[in-house]
Amino acid sequence: MICDPGSHCGRLKPVLTWKNRVGQMATKAGLPINPLTGTMKLGHPALGVDLHQFDGCLTMVMDQDEHKELAGKILGFLQQMTLEYGNEFITIGGWAVHAYGAKEFSLDGDAMVSVLTQSSLRDQFVVTPNPRLKKQQFQMPEGYDVDLYVEHQHGLRVPFKELQDFCTFRNGLFVPCLEHLLILKLEAARDRGHAPKGQKDREDIARLLSYADKNHHALNWMIMGDYLQDGDLNELKDLATSPQVLRSITNENHQEASKLKGNLSKLIQDTINARFPGNPPPSEGIQL
Repeated sequence: MICDPGSHCGRLKPVLTWKNRVGQMATKAGLPINPLTGTMKLGHPALGVDLHQFDGCLTMVMDQDEHKELAGKILGFLQQMTLEYGNEFITIGGWAVHAYGAKEFSLDGDAMVSVLTQSSLRDQFVVTPNPRLKKQQFQMPEGYDVDLYVEHQHGLRVPFKELQDFCTFRNGLFVPCLEHLLILKLEAARDRGHAPKGQKDREDIARLLSYADKNHHALNWMIMGDYLQDGDLNELKDLATSPQVLRSITNENHQEASKLKGNLSKLIQDTINARFPGNPPPSEGIQL
């Protein structure tokens, strides 16, 4: 789930996709809701919020204070888990991108954990397996979901041990190094395609590249190399030059987006040159 604090109307729009929680809200408010799709009519003012159908999801508009309070609770929970489990609990997903300076935050948590940590979490929470997606889930006390990707059991590209060896501590969280987080986001963007979450993943990738550019962080292809797949470098190239993505992450500032395009193009080209000294192989089709 996504929260974009930079909406045009100056209000904040977290996107809620849990149909069961939305259904509970609607039932409590006496609203008509389709139990199969979790959708309801646009613009219903119930409970002081506006509810909008959004690609099968619901968007709830919050004010600034509600936004800060909610973000603080979710981040605080993930930080508490970090205090308890150290780098056996590595935050990934939207909150990891947030730790690298992005303003956006997620309304759920994602973490990669060791087998031992999974066992301990089962003693604290009701953890439900999701074999199809190769993950497990539980709810934090505030009712928001946490997705767990367990060592040796998940289907993500980067193994837990590798993630752990290169992780970094930011904003009270252990998060993947920039290179590994880019790999995970590339994988998520490819899996989600052109769905809204896939677009958010592509914007997150551009935000991470922007962080690397601003902080003079040269991407280490030796860390990324084992987990890059065919088309990944092309995907990075496309994101670095995508007007839609760059305008979105610069709040439609065309001048800033144009400058960022040049900087990110150079960053990706430098990474490609480091991996392929001289000319890149024709099969990669890379030419910036």
